Amino acid sequence: MRTSAETLRRLILRGSSLLFLLWLGTAAAAEGKAKAPKESSDGLFTNTAIRHLRIEITPADMAVLRKYNRRAQAGQPEREDVHVTVREGGLTWTNVGLHLKGGAGSYRSVDNRPALTLNFDKFADGQRFHGLQKISLNNSVQDTTCLSEKLCREIYNAAGVPVPRADYATVELNGRSLGLYVLVEGWNKQFLKRHFPNVKGNLYDGSYGKDIDKPLPVNTGDEAAEQAELKALHAVCTNKDLTMRWKQLNELLDLDRFLTLQALDVMMWNWDGYAMNRNNYRLFHDRASDRLVFMPHGLDQMFWTPEGPLVTGTKGIVARAVMKTPEGRRRYLEKVAQLRATVFNVEQMTRRVNELSERIRPAVAQGGLGAAVQHSAWVKILRDRIAQRAASIDAQLVGAQKMLAREAGAAVPLAGWASEAERGKPVFEKSGEKPVLLQISAKHGPVAAAWFTTNVWLEEGTYRVSGRIKTRAVVVEPEILRAGAGLRVWSGRKLNEGISWDWFPYRESQDVRSRGELPPIEPSRKLAGTSDWQEVTYDFELRQPMADLAIFCELRAASGEAWFDPASIRITQTKPDVSTAGLPKTVAR
Repeated sequence: MRTSAETLRRLILRGSSLLFLLWLGTAAAAEGKAKAPKESSDGLFTNTAIRHLRIEITPADMAVLRKYNRRAQAGQPEREDVHVTVREGGLTWTNVGLHLKGGAGSYRSVDNRPALTLNFDKFADGQRFHGLQKISLNNSVQDTTCLSEKLCREIYNAAGVPVPRADYATVELNGRSLGLYVLVEGWNKQFLKRHFPNVKGNLYDGSYGKDIDKPLPVNTGDEAAEQAELKALHAVCTNKDLTMRWKQLNELLDLDRFLTLQALDVMMWNWDGYAMNRNNYRLFHDRASDRLVFMPHGLDQMFWTPEGPLVTGTKGIVARAVMKTPEGRRRYLEKVAQLRATVFNVEQMTRRVNELSERIRPAVAQGGLGAAVQHSAWVKILRDRIAQRAASIDAQLVGAQKMLAREAGAAVPLAGWASEAERGKPVFEKSGEKPVLLQISAKHGPVAAAWFTTNVWLEEGTYRVSGRIKTRAVVVEPEILRAGAGLRVWSGRKLNEGISWDWFPYRESQDVRSRGELPPIEPSRKLAGTSDWQEVTYDFELRQPMADLAIFCELRAASGEAWFDPASIRITQTKPDVSTAGLPKTVAR
């Protein structure tokens, strides 16, 4: 964590003139990529006219597809490929394999607006769709702009993280218009050949919360079923010698690409990716370098939380193992600054959003004037979120340089106090000269109020906040939570209730005041009545690699007054780690 603020600033400024064509990237421009195969598919992804695909399925095969329901209970029929015909203008492909695709949020039945995978050579050896063996047609039901997949895939590829390319198509199924789809190239050896000189290694499918501690499905590869490379990586991740862990990670993992993936996941808020949710990823054993390469999958839910932390909780075993090492945290922050200076360029990203939205506008307008107007509003929200995210990243990069000492027993005093009234009409006063005392009075009825200091940066660990408090005639309301005079720790970036930080949006608490609290390990003492100066403590765990916190000196009372001695209030790290209670069993300590 010793990267200087000036170094980070220079990295950001250095990239401001990056050429737009470099930002877009091409298959040949990305680092370490092999030559493209002779049968090129580049024509599909050159931003030309949107293709119109007509898919024809017989009644018998429609019946087969209707039997599959991803949301059904155990015992349902397996997903099955059926034979279909695909037409585009005067071109026709017969004996194309088709199956329904989609996860918990994107799956739709065949009679709705299904996401589809088309395999052109499954039943017709050598058949290609504009050079590709396999494509997916994503229904984009979780991305109202239809822009996220294409925009974010271009950014990952430009940064050197391989990911299948995307474009657009409108789709008909048996004459029924399904509207605009995102067309994505498939995960297979054909894709791998564009990025790696040796494609004989296993390509693992990391979906539905599976991590490297369990066998992963293999999409393609010639390696043994024992998955020895995954077992070796998992063993390294559990090595408690952090210096040795970092060395061994370098030997087994393409660390630069992994840090790039992890940084972009957080910068673009890929909450359903590997680091934040151990989901939606692919893992390839690159036999040329004998290292494992992580790649993102499913990029339709991005930029949802512009103010999210710069360093998130790490559910993925490898992500956590990397961030637990000092060198990993340092390199991660450097990578964020580097990417902010290059591919995460707001002007270029906004220009690209505008280009893509203009390109798909005619297809969107087929849904009517209302659909076009609504789409424009969604696109504006996306542009605003990109700008907000960039500003938040910049502020957090600067704030991270204020990281407080991590050594156990090192007490850090606090400063920069401001007042906040949550309820009632409290009276705030600063009394005395040396030392200055912070006072809150409930002279005009019940209050909930606090003096607080923000931008307290800490790394993961167990901490104690301590300070002296004095009260006079404080009357508490028994039904009020945290009644009395005391201390509290809070973060505006914490989205869920409880001790652990979670990024799953559908578990996000709507109670903004309470969700950000870092609960005390044991109930923290609150003072009531009349009391001379007493030492009050608040012990808590920060279950984040890094976070900015606020410390509150608060009074919640029907009447009375309290004084806080800011010179005595400080934070001490009591342990460099947290307890294992509530942590997934697979998470490496």
